[in-house]
Amino acid sequence: MDSDAASSEQLPPGQSAPPNSRRKSKLRGLISSHRLSFPFWSERRGSDLTPQNDKGPLGLTTFHQPAQETAGTDIVFVHGLGGDSVKTWRISSNPESCWPKSWLPLEPGFERVRIHSFGFDADWRKRTGVALNIHGFAQSLLGELRNYPDIRQCNNPIMIVAHSMGGCIAKKMYILAKQDPACVDLASRIRCIFFLATPHRGSDLAGILCRILRVSGAPKPYINDLDSKSAALLELNDMFRHHAEDLRLWSFFETQPMSSFFEVPVVDKTSATLGYRNEEVSPMDANHRTVCKFHDRQDHNYRKVRNALANALELLQAEEGEHTVLITTYDISMMTIHRADLYPSAKNTDAGGLSRGQRFLRG
Repeated sequence: MDSDAASSEQLPPGQSAPPNSRRKSKLRGLISSHRLSFPFWSERRGSDLTPQNDKGPLGLTTFHQPAQETAGTDIVFVHGLGGDSVKTWRISSNPESCWPKSWLPLEPGFERVRIHSFGFDADWRKRTGVALNIHGFAQSLLGELRNYPDIRQCNNPIMIVAHSMGGCIAKKMYILAKQDPACVDLASRIRCIFFLATPHRGSDLAGILCRILRVSGAPKPYINDLDSKSAALLELNDMFRHHAEDLRLWSFFETQPMSSFFEVPVVDKTSATLGYRNEEVSPMDANHRTVCKFHDRQDHNYRKVRNALANALELLQAEEGEHTVLITTYDISMMTIHRADLYPSAKNTDAGGLSRGQRFLRG
């Protein structure tokens, strides 16, 4: 017997339940029957919805390490709500469909790219455990980047690819890094962020899920952060605007609804884009779930994301090349000055026969 029927039986004949009571009963029914999977926060379907299903590892995991050459760039993938470090990026149970791990390393231009995935526990169905918010997840990501040996022991540029709420976490992590004197070097290495259907301005659907979770007795702070009226989200966007000038940004937005129940995209273009001058915006022929997982290497959406990543790598390599030229030119100039100081000549000495270096040592 469903909850609507049960509540009606307790009322006098001919009297219906109050509207608020009926809404709560319906929400309880939706939770218990899983008639709605709420794909905005869930990356899984079918048997993957069960708590017993194995999840991808938490923290930072290296997907790919260049075989022979030294890594020149690190790419870090960050999943969204209800996802994990592996399943978010694959379209089926076949491990080979995890495109950051299986496909990207095979692409031209990615020979020196090291690839990682960050996992965090944001399963909104769980009733136990400490529930963090976006700030807490961002602190966790920042800690992983600071301490992970492969990243800590080098000076490579870092690119971040984030799906849905993962993009909000990436933004908050970058702000924390910029504000922490101990993370200045790390912050300067973060050069590009790719947002895949990130709700920068929240989503009205977050409010629906918040109400459902309150009824079920399992509220989650991070879902409150995603509401379109969230003060935390407004503050995050305002702060990120002041720190993002040094970044290259790519924002991909979904164009398809999840199902007949959701007649519009879960995160529309207005919410999925920032409007910054250093931002490239691109539509994806996908819904909120398929915007981050692809059928094969010929998939149009995959090629669109891959090409954007390849473009970013080329830009970084060009910038690194210019940086190397500047350093080399500076070193040559300093060597010339040093030689002139060691071997004084009539052209670079004063009336007393002293070179610039000798005059400096004399004071």
